[in-house]
Amino acid sequence: MKSVVGASSLGLGSGNMVSRKKRLGQYFTGVKLASLLARISFAENVTSAIDPMAGDGDMLVAVSRLSPEAHLYGIELDKNHAESAKQRLDQNACIITGNVFSWETLGALPRRVFDLVITNPPYVRYQYTSCCAEDGLPNAEEVRTGLLNITYQLPDLSAGDRRIFEVLVQSYSGLSDLAVPSWILSAMLVKVGGTLAMVVPESWLTRDYAHPIHYLLIKLFRLRWVVENEARDWFNDAQIKTSLIVAERIPCRDDLSTLRLGENFLCVSLGCEASDNRSPAGGLFPEHVDPAIVLREKMVNILAGIYDPIPGAVILKRELAAKFDDLLIGAGNSSWLHHLEPWVCSQKQTSNIRTAKTPQPLLNLLPLDTRGRLCCLSEIGVNVGQGLRTGANIFFYCNLIEAGNEFSVVTSNLMTGIPIRVPNEVLIPVLHRQSDVHDTYTLDVAILRNRLLMLDRFSPPEAEAPEEGRRLMPEDLCRLVLTAQMTHPDRGPIHSTIPELSAVRTNVSVPNSKNGWRGRHWFMLPPLANRHCPDLFVARINNLHPRTILNTNRDSVIDANFSTIWLESDNKEFKPTAILAVLNSSWCVAAMELLGAVMGGGALKLEATHIRKLPIPKFTAADWLHLADLGNRLTVYRSPETVLMKIDQIVVNALVGSKASSQTLNTLRQINETCLRARKRTCD
Repeated sequence: MKSVVGASSLGLGSGNMVSRKKRLGQYFTGVKLASLLARISFAENVTSAIDPMAGDGDMLVAVSRLSPEAHLYGIELDKNHAESAKQRLDQNACIITGNVFSWETLGALPRRVFDLVITNPPYVRYQYTSCCAEDGLPNAEEVRTGLLNITYQLPDLSAGDRRIFEVLVQSYSGLSDLAVPSWILSAMLVKVGGTLAMVVPESWLTRDYAHPIHYLLIKLFRLRWVVENEARDWFNDAQIKTSLIVAERIPCRDDLSTLRLGENFLCVSLGCEASDNRSPAGGLFPEHVDPAIVLREKMVNILAGIYDPIPGAVILKRELAAKFDDLLIGAGNSSWLHHLEPWVCSQKQTSNIRTAKTPQPLLNLLPLDTRGRLCCLSEIGVNVGQGLRTGANIFFYCNLIEAGNEFSVVTSNLMTGIPIRVPNEVLIPVLHRQSDVHDTYTLDVAILRNRLLMLDRFSPPEAEAPEEGRRLMPEDLCRLVLTAQMTHPDRGPIHSTIPELSAVRTNVSVPNSKNGWRGRHWFMLPPLANRHCPDLFVARINNLHPRTILNTNRDSVIDANFSTIWLESDNKEFKPTAILAVLNSSWCVAAMELLGAVMGGGALKLEATHIRKLPIPKFTAADWLHLADLGNRLTVYRSPETVLMKIDQIVVNALVGSKASSQTLNTLRQINETCLRARKRTCD
């Protein structure tokens, strides 16, 4: 089974109207793309190859054309697609139908490790695996248990490697989609000296739960290249930016601090003109019979330090040490990383790690002596997270119709808009959609109509007497809660009611001494945290340039559609308006454009993990005071252009000095325009 799109965009969980193809994430690679991946993976040199999620066998067909004598193996959950793969391959291929996360299936193979593991793993989100049980798809717990058993059973893993895989299998996030265990499994099957070749959507590479995979690529592999599909045209049914990753399996690196000695890999971005009807790289080399091998030869030369340009492609040589620095920024506090790399805990070892990620186009603007004067937001006491995710907005969100002194009239989508009367004490303003912000730099709570229900002060409707410290629910709230308990939402596992949804069940707790012996019910959200009521926020999906907005006095709850930013409570150095000014500067907007992930249709996905890496100049105290004043003006001026120009001047002066500020600022604005134009460009 294959997929290059997350299950959320496939509509999983919408019941019988969703096709089996979508439920299983079956978006197949195609022979042309598979052939390119096989060629840049040196498939002609292998004697054995496996696709552990084989689908119709595109990958194995591509390998067989380059290496006809190779022994080929595949595992596929769907028996129809497995049969199709068998028919396309010759007697050298062994295709097994079954669950690849079961040793019963994997152990049936006559071989345990392979020269080449080449695959396009399924990207089925964790929320939907349970609703695919009818198709034989294992749930998240079964996947983890099966994968851990495979870790113990594989005979070719060294003791040290087995320990690494064991820790990662036990530790990867329960919010991970199916791609994470698929990657871990694929990495286990590559023999030392062999090659791992994967198809990856760019957005997945930036997610926090992918950190264990980045660690594997650094610890047990030598990353060769990442080939990106800038045109987003490799998959007709999913217009997203996709990458091909090729890495060589090596003996375990004992000490990752030695990465600072300078090992490189290539990032190659293929534009609109790169593809033709022969190959995704055919437009680059129209005169050559096999354009993929020409691309590979040039990449080999460039990685070796030989100048060999590729017209139509943008090539960046990256240090592996920088990739590890990125990992430390995102996962440096993870217990699994500290367990596997104890030296990370040492301040002496980590003191020289770059904490901000400066994209190369911005790095090129800075004098060498300035590059050390950058920091990330956490270094100045600013935190980044994600807004409120209730797991059932249809219940927890309502719309204000009429406000009263003690009670207000609201409507709920759960009750088809029927007005209900609820106490004001349970209603908190919540920003749900970008359309509620308009074109300002501050959130006006007075115009918000969405309200969040906080019902922790009430006993459940069925209670005959109030629980200790709680009251009986008013009649209308009782009706709403009882309706939710009988409602099967369109999203989520099939036939589940709202209290049974995986993200809602976690609200429940049994009575104990910590919660005053009164427990919590499904309709009680956990206490709101700073990330839910932040100082600032920015949309996660941006059609235009990202715009950071002030949540004045933290009056509103911010939904998970936004990344959220807040100052630590003891931070007395500057005000939220100073951070507002900096994040709306041309410098930070450019960094957001370059660090964010471009989605289908040209939208920029800007997650908390991107914002945490923003390179912020180390301003003087006077600069911070001036920026705070400008940020305050930004929230009240209807025409903010003049204010933004003054903000840019302070930021750029801190980066390059006043003499070079004008030219640098012009270049920054050109970068921003180019990024936006590239996102909006459509390819014929």
